[in-house]
Amino acid sequence: MTIGSISVRYRRWFGLYLLFVATVSTAYGFLNARRGSGWAMGEWLTNYSAGFIRRGLVGEAVLLLGQATGIKLIWIAFGLQVPVYLIFLWCVYLLTEKLRWGWMVVALLLSPATLSFIVLDPPNGFKKEILLFAALAFVICVLLYSRSRDWQLAVLLSILGVVLVLSHEPLVFYLPYFLGAVAIRTGSLRRTVAVVALPTILCGIAAVTVLQHPGNRAMAEKICSSVGGTLGPFGVADDSICGGSIAWLQQSLAEAHNNVMVAARVHHSFALYGLLAILSLLPAFAALMMLYLREGAQREARIIAVCASVAFAGSLVVFYSGRDWGRWIHIHVTCLMLLILMVDRDEQPAAISPIQLHGAKRWAAVGALFLYATCWTLPAVDIYPARTGYYGLCRYLKGYNQVHPN
Repeated sequence: MTIGSISVRYRRWFGLYLLFVATVSTAYGFLNARRGSGWAMGEWLTNYSAGFIRRGLVGEAVLLLGQATGIKLIWIAFGLQVPVYLIFLWCVYLLTEKLRWGWMVVALLLSPATLSFIVLDPPNGFKKEILLFAALAFVICVLLYSRSRDWQLAVLLSILGVVLVLSHEPLVFYLPYFLGAVAIRTGSLRRTVAVVALPTILCGIAAVTVLQHPGNRAMAEKICSSVGGTLGPFGVADDSICGGSIAWLQQSLAEAHNNVMVAARVHHSFALYGLLAILSLLPAFAALMMLYLREGAQREARIIAVCASVAFAGSLVVFYSGRDWGRWIHIHVTCLMLLILMVDRDEQPAAISPIQLHGAKRWAAVGALFLYATCWTLPAVDIYPARTGYYGLCRYLKGYNQVHPN
């Protein structure tokens, strides 16, 4: 059997894995929509009914569609989430064409911190970062498979960047990954600056604008009313449609940070997520090191490392103000995965690949990969019960109706 045919077989198996991820994630999205989750769905329904406010762009579009069609807003949001996520998965599949299928890249693709993050943490499915993933994956595919001119790329990045910032302002800190994709493809600092200059300026203006409109109790009440909900007392556990993201629009930065610190002491978040961050980032770091040691890929590896460092430094703000530490880690690792897939494409096999290992070594590697992919979970938020990989997931789903009564 030739190396090419083996690679095709790996890609077919990976295609089935993506189908599994898509099916399970969509099922979770449906369940979250049916019960009107204040976090998984409320995040998408924040709108401009009370005036301009951060995170309101997508919700405003959903609200206008609901008024025009009479369809329930929750199902319009769900109808938006699914195609966005499928676009992301389809682009990931495209990027595996001619993939070298090294062990670390495979571990990155199967990691609980990347594609199976939603599968292993159902309550946090289909958050707004899927907009970022779909946009970055789409831009990478455009860079690889089209002959777009620099001005066209600048316009595309400007539109996508502004939409992302107006939809969920923390995503601004992850935009350096787009710069990395452009720099890798153009191969020129001058061209990279020419392409990203306008998007950077516009995204900066959008970010400053939304930070000046954080929200308050009166606005949260009006937004809640526009989506057919009732806003309860702030801080009371409530997973109604307004009890999650919409309710937290009234929280100040100081209050948010205090909440993070209290949770960190109670749930030992620094130790928990420190360990989980190592597990999550290990395949990405190893894959980057292998790229750096590979002839002809040092420049690309350096670009990814620099852009990831800039993004991580910026994202310390969201670690400071939000308890979703697993979520922020997940976004970094997934963006790293996309850039590594962009670079790690060649008709020749990787220096250390499943193709080249035989006998006991191959089975040991397969066993280690299986354990890595199945035996741990990266919870988005520390408040959810601890679950250990797919075994913990099965136990959680078995008691789903008790955890989330209708």
